[in-house]
Amino acid sequence: MDPDYVEFFAAILPQAVAVARRITGDLAAAEDAASEALAKAYLRWPQLRHLAYRNAWVLRVATNEAIGTIRMQGRRDRILRRQPPQLSVGDDPEEPRQLVVDQIRRLPHRQRQVVMLRFYAELSTDEVAATLHISAGSVKSHLHRALHTLRARLGSDILEENSNDQS
Repeated sequence: MDPDYVEFFAAILPQAVAVARRITGDLAAAEDAASEALAKAYLRWPQLRHLAYRNAWVLRVATNEAIGTIRMQGRRDRILRRQPPQLSVGDDPEEPRQLVVDQIRRLPHRQRQVVMLRFYAELSTDEVAATLHISAGSVKSHLHRALHTLRARLGSDILEENSNDQS
């Protein structure tokens, strides 16, 4: 096995699992999605090895795999039909974060992808654009709409509190 690929695999796997887990909400499904993405990367390694955006490529494939998992299991429909959660924050320190994650899952497909890649995978706007094969302006537009929707649903207090947790 190519030592460059082994090094790449070890470096990107945790990030791919984290991105997929935010989408699926399930560690096992996230690991499967990340593994599938890295298997596809291995098959294309001769072409990917020299690309500047190979990390973004793997994260996009992991994102797509995770979304496919949701579709196959029917979870996506249940999530979209759910009523918005109560916004009262109890004693659980994870509750605000879970509210944000639940609302991100309710966003339209492209907005959800942009939010996940920009904030959870910590890609730049240009990297997100390259990953999704859209312009940087489209990334900014989708991000603006997504954040507007999230602020309307959650209020800016919860979003700011959770964005500070991402540091």
